[in-house]
Amino acid sequence: DIGGVRVVTTPTAAPPPPASPVPNAPLGSLISLDAARSRAPFPLRLPALPAGAPDRVFVQTPPDDGAFAFVWNDADSVADGQLVMTQFRGQRVATKTVDPTVTTIEEVSIDGAAGFWLSGGPHSIGYLYKDGTFRTETTRSVGDVLVWERSGVTYRVEGAADRDTALRIAASLR
Repeated sequence: DIGGVRVVTTPTAAPPPPASPVPNAPLGSLISLDAARSRAPFPLRLPALPAGAPDRVFVQTPPDDGAFAFVWNDADSVADGQLVMTQFRGQRVATKTVDPTVTTIEEVSIDGAAGFWLSGGPHSIGYLYKDGTFRTETTRSVGDVLVWERSGVTYRVEGAADRDTALRIAASLR
C-alpha cells in the first residue's frame, strides 16, 4: 500500500485496453483551480514541471474529500497527449489491479517518500465509496503511472513520457 492506494496483482485481472485511448475520459467535474483550492481539505500542490498552470482541473468523488485531477495538454513531458496529476487524501480509497505478467511494479523513492512505478500493461483502478461498496473504473485505460504518498496525501502522475520524467515531475511539487 502507498497512501490511499493498494496495488493488487492478479493474472489477467486488468481489463483489456480500449482500441484507442479514450480522450477526455471522465476525471470528475470540471472546476477552476481556485475552486479546487477552496474545496480541498488539504493543500493542493502543483509541479514546476510542466511549467504553467494546468489546462483543466477536475474533482471526483470518491473519495469523500474528493480526488483532484490536474491536466496539462501537449506538455514536453507528456507521452500521449496529456499529463494527469491526481491528489487525494485517505486510507485505501483506491485499488489498482494489475496483471504481473504484463505490468511491472517498481519501488521508487520521491524525496524520501516510498512510491511505485507501474508500467508495461494496462491496469484498472477502483474506488471505495462512502457506502462501503467498491467499484472499478472501466471508462478509461490507465497506462504507466507513478504513485506515492506524502503527509497523508496520495499523488498519481499518469501520462509522463517515462519513469524518469515522472520522477522529475513528482520531485518538482511545490
